[in-house]
Amino acid sequence: DGFFIILYVDDVVLFSYSLDYMLYFINVLETFNQINGLTVNMDDTKLMAIKAIKGSSGDYFALLLRMA
Repeated sequence: DGFFIILYVDDVVLFSYSLDYMLYFINVLETFNQINGLTVNMDDTKLMAIKAIKGSSGDYFALLLRMA
């Protein structure tokens, strides 16, 4: 609804139309990583707030995570 995810090799990209959704799915991802022994490379992790283009539904957030 307000969130989607892209997975590619060792990269995870989270997109959300709400910072609350983003924070919720970061917590979900953290739990998943703990259960499966995965870590996030924080040096390569970026959070972007992206302004909406004319005619779109609003601003959104993107988080690029590099798994280690």
